[in-house]
Amino acid sequence: YQNTVFLKFFWLFYLYHFPSSKQIQTYVHHHTHAKLSCNEIADAMHYSVRQLNRIFAETSGETLYQYIARAKVSRIQELLTQGFSPAYISEELGYSSPASLTRFFKSEVSLTPREWLGKYEQGSLYLLFSFKLGD
Repeated sequence: YQNTVFLKFFWLFYLYHFPSSKQIQTYVHHHTHAKLSCNEIADAMHYSVRQLNRIFAETSGETLYQYIARAKVSRIQELLTQGFSPAYISEELGYSSPASLTRFFKSEVSLTPREWLGKYEQGSLYLLFSFKLGD
């Protein structure tokens, strides 16, 4: 009986005092326009990076870095399809240079932004990542 009461109390405490993956996803979704890091998110939510990564990974099945990268790629793809240049996108999303944006994008998608846009416009591929709040 005591163990059951303790577990109920623990889970109630856990649910109300630790951020949910949904809260973290919402924060990421609303801050993809800025240079975003795990440290920044942890600071904003008043947790250590280690705690936040553990909580996020346990509830979402991916690391916080992976989720941030997926959100950034999705935002870059969205802006590319709207006709914005990599130079504009890199400035908009807080990258130090267009080359930095290109390196990041290529590491995640295996194509440069221009290569990806060319293939997208030809219809040979679709958005590689679908980023919707709650994914």
